[in-house]
Amino acid sequence: MNKIRVLVISASLPPFNDSSTLQLIDRVRRLPEHGFEIVFVGPEMPQGVDSQLLQQLPDRSTIVRTKQTTYDRVTGKLLQVPGGKVLALVYANAMYRIAAPDVRVGWDKLVVDMCKQMLNNMRPDIIITHSGSFTAHIAGRRLSQHFSVPWVADLGDPLSLVDPDSWIYSLKARRNRVLEQQTIPYASGLVFTTKETLNAYQSLMRDQFPKAIVLPCYGYNPSDFLPLDPDARISNVGISLSHIGTAFRSNRNLIPLIQALGTLEQAKALIHNYNLTVIGPHSRAFEKVAQYENLSSVTFSERVSYQESVDWINRSNVLIIVGNAGLLQIPGKIYPYLGSGRPILYIGQLPYEQDPAALLLAQFPGVLFAQNERNSIETTIRQIDHHYLDLCEKAVHRLEMSALHKYESSVVGDRFAQFIRETFVSANKRYANS
Repeated sequence: MNKIRVLVISASLPPFNDSSTLQLIDRVRRLPEHGFEIVFVGPEMPQGVDSQLLQQLPDRSTIVRTKQTTYDRVTGKLLQVPGGKVLALVYANAMYRIAAPDVRVGWDKLVVDMCKQMLNNMRPDIIITHSGSFTAHIAGRRLSQHFSVPWVADLGDPLSLVDPDSWIYSLKARRNRVLEQQTIPYASGLVFTTKETLNAYQSLMRDQFPKAIVLPCYGYNPSDFLPLDPDARISNVGISLSHIGTAFRSNRNLIPLIQALGTLEQAKALIHNYNLTVIGPHSRAFEKVAQYENLSSVTFSERVSYQESVDWINRSNVLIIVGNAGLLQIPGKIYPYLGSGRPILYIGQLPYEQDPAALLLAQFPGVLFAQNERNSIETTIRQIDHHYLDLCEKAVHRLEMSALHKYESSVVGDRFAQFIRETFVSANKRYANS
């Protein structure tokens, strides 16, 4: 069988380390087994890198890189001057608010120019563009036309439907809506992470909507996680609560959780001792609240590598997820948390019946729910405190459920590869008949 040459374009190409990188790895991990050979295109990324992630890309893949994006180049220069961290933060916030489609605006031009020069003698059979930056999809449309090949856009999170309701964001959202309408309808296939996002864009695009599929952000790898040891469920220092991933006051506010722990500790209302670890970029306000509550059992860490995040999951007793404030998205960490066999505390920011993440988690045992306010979290921590062993038994039991196995990384990768092959075959039939 002849190999199908696929060009994969993503600004979140390893060794860059963010949630979109993990999603990309899960998407492409099974492509070689389905008859694809891969050429990856990504930008040079001087910050936020995890070299170990490169090892998770398929063997014998070709990787080519453009120059740094303007955003990354400017950020790198700012970090080299006195007070550069503050300047880089101000620059990042400004770009987040005004740059359309996103902070890496203009990267599509670098991709198109390089691919036209390098690949004219090695024409791809199909193009896949992956979010992390919408600029990848803009490049994908242009290169699809240039090479006359089908193109699949793995859209991930929505672009123009998630910005806050303020005049400056509305200007950006309107610009992004135009970019989406100039791009998305020309794909041969679309991949979404939730059915809510698919339905929203189907209503937006109507009769211009390409063939589409819903796949989770990324799955879980069973080999990553150690069994929950029945004899060591509670460590010598108490029950370990962990929040792993980015959390800021504006999107995933951990202050009610910290305050709830402070109130319960001061009232001596708990059977067990508790310690909370916040791992990843976070608001300094969280640290100030922990100090105000006199909580020595709350510790903070900055961004960690993928392997370090897996290690944290393995030594945690309860994993914490703060849900999204929007109706369309599901936090990607849900899937590895479910697959870890650990109890989960889900703290929602939406009414339960409107929250797609809560409704998904409700299908599985070993999950407790709270709203993101102190009294609700206090009540749920008391439940953990009184029923911890039973909660562990339920969390371990979900690993046997067939409903969970569809979220394994290999299953997600197979479904993605099958969709790419089906899109390739149907597009070629259309080209032959045209």
